[in-house]
Amino acid sequence: MGYNYGVECYKFYRKWDKLYQEYVAAGMSEVAIRELFDLDWQEFKSERIYRIHNRSLESSFPGSDVALDDNSPLIHSQLEHLSVNQPEIYTWGRFDWIEDIDTPELAIQLKSLSQTDLELLTRLVFEDQSRAEIAQAIGISRSAISQRLARIKNILGKSALTLIIAQAA
Repeated sequence: MGYNYGVECYKFYRKWDKLYQEYVAAGMSEVAIRELFDLDWQEFKSERIYRIHNRSLESSFPGSDVALDDNSPLIHSQLEHLSVNQPEIYTWGRFDWIEDIDTPELAIQLKSLSQTDLELLTRLVFEDQSRAEIAQAIGISRSAISQRLARIKNILGKSALTLIIAQAA
């Protein structure tokens, strides 16, 4: 439960009404009583500041289960200090289309291909380049492109390339 200034102030003044009566009955001077009051008032304000800035986490994290209590002012005021901002971990790469493949076996086989083979498939299927354009861009002959595609078909299976093209559409 939070610190209720009104309730605590009421308790403080009730306590001081009783103390004032005791001090007057004991024969203390008004100046001495006022100095004691000022000292207690400073302590009261200090306690108030301490309680405002040091709230318990127990109500927000009961037991071992960590659960944010949406009603806790501590969580709202200190959430950025209690949280860790993660940098963006996932970045989109050139071959991330493999993650969109619906067949897990095919995705595993694609991940086992070399970067050169993946580049060839990416240009052919997703960039819709012809074999001649790919050969010119990579710097190899058109027949080498055909040979690499044949090798990829043997690795993946003949229907795999058709499946990749269908899923890319």
